[in-house]
Amino acid sequence: MERNEKPISVQKEELKFPVIIDTFNFKTSKRKAAWLSTANHELLYIGKWKDTIYPDYRLKYYPIAPPPPPAANKFDPSDTTAYSKILTEHKMYPYYINWMALHNHISWHEAKISITIDTTQRVKNDDIHVNWDEPFFEAYPVLIENMEDDTITIAYGSFVPLITEAKDSTGNWRPIEKKWMYACGNGVGTFILPPNEIALSATMIYHGNYSTTLRLKIDSTFSNEFKGNINYRQFESKFNEQGGYKEEYKREIKNDTKQ
Repeated sequence: MERNEKPISVQKEELKFPVIIDTFNFKTSKRKAAWLSTANHELLYIGKWKDTIYPDYRLKYYPIAPPPPPAANKFDPSDTTAYSKILTEHKMYPYYINWMALHNHISWHEAKISITIDTTQRVKNDDIHVNWDEPFFEAYPVLIENMEDDTITIAYGSFVPLITEAKDSTGNWRPIEKKWMYACGNGVGTFILPPNEIALSATMIYHGNYSTTLRLKIDSTFSNEFKGNINYRQFESKFNEQGGYKEEYKREIKNDTKQ
């Protein structure tokens, strides 16, 4: 395959997947969306293949915030040393590239990768943008494998660039999610995935009255297909062509605040 050709995954006949053991005791909710959603796929594991993986919902908080400055404007070098030690000993350190650092790794836009969803297992998807008080939703585990001989980039900031697509009533694939976009790119680092290594993420289990087939995609690379239920209006954005809220959405928000 030429480098400028984008790979396209085919329907997988055999899904090789680790056993996922979720030890985090968070309460989950059912995800019901009324409009096109913002995608939220975070890293729960990254590293060598393992037969058993324990998801870690704290990985998205790397790099951790630096400590506050010392009192009375006095510089204590031990603070900086301790902070650097925490950063470099963290499990995500080998996979993180600072936003100002130069690199020539292959981008997920053109890399050969495999995306596999296992609907027989359950994990959680943490999305504070939907519900701050109870942000965890039922989700399927997603396995991303680097099929290149070289290291690739696989995530920006806290997000893996996956979006969910579904078949509409005419059988066409259409997105029900849009990519998360940072308002500013300053400080947004990049995560890499070395060759023959894997990353674990999670995808929402949506609930609605329209039964259809779904899949995940990164650019032109697709996952295996799976069955699910959504609300049909998830194909539609709540924004009009001018970038403002649609009147239907504004009426719904107004009615919700009255209740």
